[in-house]
Amino acid sequence: MRRTLPLMIAAVMSAAVTTGVSAQTINDQNRADAICLLAIADRVDRPAADEPPIDEQGMQILAGYFAGRIEGRSPSLALDDLITADLLRFVQANRATEYGRCMDEAQSIVEVMGKLATISHGESPDGN
Repeated sequence: MRRTLPLMIAAVMSAAVTTGVSAQTINDQNRADAICLLAIADRVDRPAADEPPIDEQGMQILAGYFAGRIEGRSPSLALDDLITADLLRFVQANRATEYGRCMDEAQSIVEVMGKLATISHGESPDGN
């Protein structure tokens, strides 16, 4: 199970060559979300000894969240055009900082996932 997310994103990470997509499509928001996608994949694939265990299913949802943001903003942009070798190296060198930023940014979706899990177990999301 631990290898599911990295395998899911492996094609994107291995296709780290840009093909001349317009600068308008590769904007700061798309780049930041691609960094999050890669940071999540790297965290799942190469956990540091001092990092707590992760919920891989939750990480798959968060990866889909960040990929969906890119798709929603730029439907014609292929992830392999956005994710370059330089971006991959940046994420690998700055994973702790970027992963933390991404988790802070995704806090609202994490809260929604928690409420959905509560509802799926037959409980009220407000605890009543």
